[in-house]
Amino acid sequence: MSEKQKINAAYRLHEILKAAVAQQPNVSNLQVWSNVFDVQHSGRRQKQAVNRGIDLIYDQLDILVGYLKRNEYAEEVIQDLVNAIEGNISMEFAHQAWQDFRQRLINQIIPLRIYSNTIPSEESLISPTDLKDIQDELDALQLSLDNKGVPSEVRDYVKKQFDFIRRAFWEYKFRGLHAFDDALMDGVRESYVQHVTVEKHKNDPEVQEVSKMWGKVWEVVIKAGQAGTALTAGQHFYQLVASTLKLTGHH
Repeated sequence: MSEKQKINAAYRLHEILKAAVAQQPNVSNLQVWSNVFDVQHSGRRQKQAVNRGIDLIYDQLDILVGYLKRNEYAEEVIQDLVNAIEGNISMEFAHQAWQDFRQRLINQIIPLRIYSNTIPSEESLISPTDLKDIQDELDALQLSLDNKGVPSEVRDYVKKQFDFIRRAFWEYKFRGLHAFDDALMDGVRESYVQHVTVEKHKNDPEVQEVSKMWGKVWEVVIKAGQAGTALTAGQHFYQLVASTLKLTGHH
């Protein structure tokens, strides 16, 4: 990828559609989107995750359409994009063969690539290595937690915090850094709700690991937010919540 690639709603849609049209044409829509969204579940949870991913695609489409309208792009160009995405990406087609949907979406790959380079950049990408390092560490901590005899309320608190972080990693491909803003706010809210447990066990290694993990996550988010104003906003946001979760890293 070119160093000058701008990161915005069009870029995210382009990456998702590019991955989708690269899938085998003879499988179901459900299987295609499960692969593209990296859904590990089956049955009802698989459908729920794919449905959530499709909703997030629509959110990015709305952001992109808003920009195109404000900047007076031709109405037929905008409508063509909306029709292609809304007409070919839906849970209602889950069990239909991918082939025809794939063919219709291929036509949006080049326009999305062009939009992604003409629309302002929102942020820079988080390094894939940084993402993988944190995910690997999270997996190791989860495994260690499962094998320890920790109090159930501590286990529940830590697992919930880790779930927020995992959700942010999953939503990142759709929403960029905003996924981490929401996850962190959920983490802060949960620590307030569970303040008795947190206070009682604040010196337990498991509870301290939560703070360290959030610190590592927020460090890579701040680094990726260095495009334009995101850094300032990110730093203020970070300072606002740092004391609650006793985050390590930047202050």
